[in-house]
Amino acid sequence: MKIGFIGLGNMGGPMAANLVRAGHQVTGFDLAAAPPAGAARATSAAEAASGADVVITMLPNGAILRAVAAEVIPAMAPGAVLCDCSTVDVESARAVAVQAEAAGLAIYNGVKADARLLTSDPAISALGDCASFPDPRGRGHIRLESVQAATDHARLIAKRIAKGDT
Repeated sequence: MKIGFIGLGNMGGPMAANLVRAGHQVTGFDLAAAPPAGAARATSAAEAASGADVVITMLPNGAILRAVAAEVIPAMAPGAVLCDCSTVDVESARAVAVQAEAAGLAIYNGVKADARLLTSDPAISALGDCASFPDPRGRGHIRLESVQAATDHARLIAKRIAKGDT
């Protein structure tokens, strides 16, 4: 699977390395950190996103997420998956989800999950052994102690969406 990874700091770097070890083709971008061994280096977030099946963001705040989303969403092909793992406010997560859906992308960011993400389980499983997502009720973050829990969380959200309970 071709994966663009944006935000290669303390959390994103090891996650991207896990994806490389799992055999995925990873192109990474960060303003300061280098991509892990085996990953290609992009010169911009849009370059990392271009042609990717999945784009993963691991960014430190909502303002940066919104700026990166404005750059990567137009570079992504309709049907690609935007998986945001950033530590951000719920309003920013929701705004990016709206932008992504309007562009025809599948989205997973803890606030919104598209059922098409469930076909990406191998990539999600390769990220690492824990994840943190914004609580869709606006109550901070949900820390999931295993990637299996993250996958289960994605399935639960997708089921709620399918039932119209978002």
